[in-house]
Amino acid sequence: MTNENTETKTEDQARTNKPIHKIRVGSVQVAIWEKKGKDGLFPTATFSRSYKTKEGWKNGHSYTLAHIEDLQNAGELAKSYMDKNYGQPLKDENIPY
Repeated sequence: MTNENTETKTEDQARTNKPIHKIRVGSVQVAIWEKKGKDGLFPTATFSRSYKTKEGWKNGHSYTLAHIEDLQNAGELAKSYMDKNYGQPLKDENIPY
């Protein structure tokens, strides 16, 4: 069973270099960013995992076998959001980096 939370940011927040959308499944979070390329706007995604230490909450980018299902589900939700809001993915030669 997964714990899914989604959050969409406003256009003003997107312009201030913040994610336009966040998805959380378990301890895995996906942040979706809007980038501008020569052919217009396109989305990118970053993945992170929250964990708690005695100093407080931290974010990491490595995943154990126990996190892989949450990572997979978060990736599918991110892909669905990107497909719905941006249509066809860009070909590699059209991505500006």
